[in-house]
Amino acid sequence: MPTAESTTESIRSTRKACYEARDLFLSCLDTNSGELKKCKKERADFDKKCPVSWVDHFIRKHQFDRNTMLLQRLRNNLLPVAFRVQASYSTATPPAADTRPKRSQSRHTRKNPRPKQKPTIPDVLAPHGLFQSLSAPTLSLAEVPIIQFLQLKEGEDRGISSDIWKNAALPGQLLDSRIIDALRKCNQFEAGRNYMERMLSAREELTASSLIEAAKFFPLIAIQNALKPKADRQLIAKIEDRMVDLPKSVFSDTARFFLESGKLACSAYVKPVNLDEFDIKQLLFGRDCFAVLAHESMTRKDVPRFMEIAALLPEISQAEIYANKHLHSIFCDFLKYADSKGREQLEQFFFKGFITQTKYITLEENTFLVKPVIKVLEGHGWKVENAFVDYKGSCDACGSKIPLNDELSKEEFETFKAGIKDFVEGLSTSRKSGSLREMKYLENMLKETKNTVDPSAPFLVMDTLNVAHQHFKNLQRVHKLILSLLQHFAHVVLITRPGMDPLFLQKLKRLPISVFFADKRSEDDIFVLMAATEMGPNCYVMTNDFFRAHRVRIEEDIVPLFDRWMARRCVRFNRRNLYYEVPPSYSRTVQYSAKGYHIPVQTKGGQDVPEFTWMCIQKPVPNAQ
Repeated sequence: MPTAESTTESIRSTRKACYEARDLFLSCLDTNSGELKKCKKERADFDKKCPVSWVDHFIRKHQFDRNTMLLQRLRNNLLPVAFRVQASYSTATPPAADTRPKRSQSRHTRKNPRPKQKPTIPDVLAPHGLFQSLSAPTLSLAEVPIIQFLQLKEGEDRGISSDIWKNAALPGQLLDSRIIDALRKCNQFEAGRNYMERMLSAREELTASSLIEAAKFFPLIAIQNALKPKADRQLIAKIEDRMVDLPKSVFSDTARFFLESGKLACSAYVKPVNLDEFDIKQLLFGRDCFAVLAHESMTRKDVPRFMEIAALLPEISQAEIYANKHLHSIFCDFLKYADSKGREQLEQFFFKGFITQTKYITLEENTFLVKPVIKVLEGHGWKVENAFVDYKGSCDACGSKIPLNDELSKEEFETFKAGIKDFVEGLSTSRKSGSLREMKYLENMLKETKNTVDPSAPFLVMDTLNVAHQHFKNLQRVHKLILSLLQHFAHVVLITRPGMDPLFLQKLKRLPISVFFADKRSEDDIFVLMAATEMGPNCYVMTNDFFRAHRVRIEEDIVPLFDRWMARRCVRFNRRNLYYEVPPSYSRTVQYSAKGYHIPVQTKGGQDVPEFTWMCIQKPVPNAQ
């Protein structure tokens, strides 16, 4: 019977023989550049002397170590040269990130044959949020508890039953304005008239807010074609009588404006509101003021008047046309019957809102806002076509190029960098979001990093908590993502917090990566922004955060630079698959040119890595109009 010593000695000798066979096989592979055919004998001996599970493990580990070493060699020898030659590029990794050092073509640079069919843009089925049918109310009765005592029925505008006032009194005086507003938004117009009649007869004094809301009621329901001119004139006169004692103020001016508009609406706007009598910019409820004046000018088919009103309230005008489904419908008819000069002004007004917002179009906006306008333009000879835009920004429908993203100049970047640094220093000094010690440590770390890397090569700062949010239990996927990123970026800086897996951090030591640990009481986002700006104009930041909370706190003159920098330097990623996309060199926003418009419509994906289909809208040729 074998003893314990003999058994141990047997295991040692077996393991030693296995290791020797392994070393011979792996050495043969390295000598022959990984060709298995030239190492058949060594592989057979390896399989014979080692368990199967050991064989697979050793081969996988050897391949991983070999790839890592090759990646490091490529980075040191080739990448700096490649990055100097390639000034701009656009790329995206496939869903399963390729960890091999050899860079594969991205879906933006792959030269596939052009598809035969044009891309399609699906419609969104109504009702959807604000974009409901014209007859649908803005609010449902169930959403407004303060009018439940009136016992109204959804979809029935029959007014308030006289029996209600036998069992219930008017609520508190301060609720009058809220009730009138709610009745209008619930499309309970007759009930609104009944309530105002009761309020005017029962109350000796009325608040300024209730008088304004009562005055607003009539011109706003005129937009929905719900006026009863004869009855409403009488009610407007009663409200006007109660305004005699209202002292001169912005409240009285606002109420007078809406009352005057209501009286003119009852006469189908036989004459316009006299703008010289009111300081429109100073009135309360600016969006409602624009809606009333826009409805008046569109009812009168007066394009110059409409453009004058839009110029008075430029921050409100487009937003109200987009948000108010009734105004939008009237605007489409207004555009349809305008002359060519007026139509050009209106078309530019409509799309200017999207252009100034520097945004793309969602499917909902395309279905309910853009398509009705495009349908009108098509009726006047415009050519509308779904188009492919290649990675260089060339449109295959009209041949023109989408403008490049507006890069920050050297002076603008230095201004932006100083603004972000001042912002972070201010927060650190007050200890609201970080500390000066952390800030100084990060500055020194980044300075050392820049001294060891080619300054012309692109860098990346990763918002690690944002990227690895769902992957802290499986950091192997994050490791693969980092290996893929190193094919495009010379150095990666990770901004994270203490507590990350030590084994994961050990793997990173062999790679061109720096790690900064923000204190648990500090905001990591401010250090992400600081690191990205300190690393220079060639630095990108990988995050799905829009930094809205910080954007509103930085200086106003820095905000436009911040928006342009984010559009060009923010690398978005798919949180589930860790698939990422470097922003393209061209701008994915609504673009205007002498030929017409290019409109990107998001067809797939969320805010992480959205996919777009472009619409090319071309103006009619003058002699073909």
